[in-house]
Amino acid sequence: MTEHLPSWPTEPPTCGSVVLHEFTDDDVHLAFELGDDPYIPLIGSLPALPTAQQALEWIHRQRGRSAEGKGLSFAIADATVRQRRRCHRTVA
Repeated sequence: MTEHLPSWPTEPPTCGSVVLHEFTDDDVHLAFELGDDPYIPLIGSLPALPTAQQALEWIHRQRGRSAEGKGLSFAIADATVRQRRRCHRTVA
């Protein structure tokens, strides 16, 4: 049976300069970084040294975890950097 989990908040949770945000395709670089860690592939679904396709598939799996009742996956980011990027995208 799939457990019902709350939906992702409309405003990402923050504390000081830390923000938790739902994974997006823009976070694929995180999958590459995690794939370099020899421990991560042992405990999760991300293969070691993932290809671009494998990294993107991992991001998509993270976004699907809530709907499957498996948990809420989120990326941890610096809120000030994230805000600057969001403004840059709006202006660009």
